Amino acid sequence: MLRRLVALALAALLAACATRPVDDVTVHIFSNQPGDERVRAVGDRLEQAGYSHRITYAQTPGGLEVAETVIVHGDGAKAFNRAQELRALLAAPGREIRIAREGYGNHHFTAGNLGLYIHLPAPPPEPKLKVRAHLAGDCGERPVELFLRVDRSYRLKKQRWRDEYTLVDAGSEFGEWRPSGSGYGLTTPEGTDWSLEPPLDADPALRVYFMRGHPEFDGCRLAEPL
Repeated sequence: MLRRLVALALAALLAACATRPVDDVTVHIFSNQPGDERVRAVGDRLEQAGYSHRITYAQTPGGLEVAETVIVHGDGAKAFNRAQELRALLAAPGREIRIAREGYGNHHFTAGNLGLYIHLPAPPPEPKLKVRAHLAGDCGERPVELFLRVDRSYRLKKQRWRDEYTLVDAGSEFGEWRPSGSGYGLTTPEGTDWSLEPPLDADPALRVYFMRGHPEFDGCRLAEPL
């Protein structure tokens, strides 16, 4: 008798587990920024709750232009209830999640599938770095250009002659710069310090400097391009 009761209890438990909503629901996440950490966090929450989910890039077919999250479900009360459960799972202070029935743009969902649309505002464009100084010169027949940027980074663009008439790129060095006296102190990515020093008799308006202590171009002369 005891064994029969245990068997019945186990069967009931397995039946209850088999009918959990998360077991036969797939949540399709569509976002215009699928790699955003906010989208990934939603996917992690669904996974922790036991939902199957897929993340796909898509401009939301509803024509959203502002940040909004929409859950789309198929027809029937059961589908609506699952959408409500999903909204409760993802609810957070300050986040409004709208539920739409059956179709969304040209997207439609069958039984066991829910659509979750996460539209995020486009990130602001990164500002282009302005240049504080642009200097150039020939160092042992190796043309170089130095860009001192306003964010205190520098780019040393290197070139070489492939033949008598053709210059080709030879890589770039990036580092940091700082004002130093009447010139500049610079540091390579490897941590080597070097400097730009004006000649003693130079007119400051001409913006002429010598490279001192650079691993490749020590003693080379740089000036503002004409």
